[in-house]
Amino acid sequence: MAKNGFVHFVPGEPITIGTKRAIRLDFERVPMIGEGIWYCRNYYIVGTHGAYILAFGARNITAARRDAVLEGYDRMAKSFVFRDL
Repeated sequence: MAKNGFVHFVPGEPITIGTKRAIRLDFERVPMIGEGIWYCRNYYIVGTHGAYILAFGARNITAARRDAVLEGYDRMAKSFVFRDL
């Protein structure tokens, strides 16, 4: 991901999505010409038979708005239900 312009990788506190524990990772993408910073949050859910990555991202928002958007991603992620992995 770093080779594609993603930076500032920050692991977050684990959360529960459905009945599964998920590891959270926040990161950003350096702006390209005419773009704003891309704020991203990924959730990694690992099971006994596989894994899921749930990914959200938004760009062209202010840094002040970023925290509210990332909290919204948490609310959306928590609404997912995963069957046995």
